[in-house]
Amino acid sequence: MNNSALRLNLFNTMNDDEYIQKVLSSIRRHMQMDVAFIARFTDDSRLIEYTATAKEIIDPVLKPDDCSPKSESYCQKIVDNELPNIIPDTSKNTITAALTVTKTLNIGSYIGVCNPPILSSSYS
Repeated sequence: MNNSALRLNLFNTMNDDEYIQKVLSSIRRHMQMDVAFIARFTDDSRLIEYTATAKEIIDPVLKPDDCSPKSESYCQKIVDNELPNIIPDTSKNTITAALTVTKTLNIGSYIGVCNPPILSSSYS
């Protein structure tokens, strides 16, 4: 198997829903977070694609396919360099303290990582 085929195989494995869910759950447990999620931007929205929630949370607030305006999201504010990637206490940050989503989702701290899209042509 040549290098291109190996990269394509790895890419396909990493994009398997079960694999993504396992990695996200592992990250959530390791970071001792109540919720971890992966989202993507659509035109004007942030779309939740995967979630991992602590077992104690019976009715999670974030679920796959949930959608909200991206302009009101931490994700967009991080992309726009308005927020840092790590916010230890959202009540002490003037931007996050003023966002409705902070109260709605009861966000006490936040870690966000932006991942630029991977062009499929890179793996062909």
